[in-house]
Amino acid sequence: MKHLPTVSVFVSATLFVFLFIYVAYRASNLAFTHDECNTFSYVKPSDGAYNPYKHSANNHPLNTWLMRQSYSITGSSSE
Repeated sequence: MKHLPTVSVFVSATLFVFLFIYVAYRASNLAFTHDECNTFSYVKPSDGAYNPYKHSANNHPLNTWLMRQSYSITGSSSE
């Protein structure tokens, strides 16, 4: 029974690594979903025009900022 915590930690760490790789792979190969695109286009119109939806309930500032950063670093996977 002494080895049970060690096995548990190993299984947990292996599961974490597998899930992290899976999520990273999906994030790098899938495009934004409809809702993400909608949020992204609300707060940053492509033509730079005034956007009345900037203060919309659909604008989640942290999520939108992270989307902008991810998009600027990795670009679009649909291109």
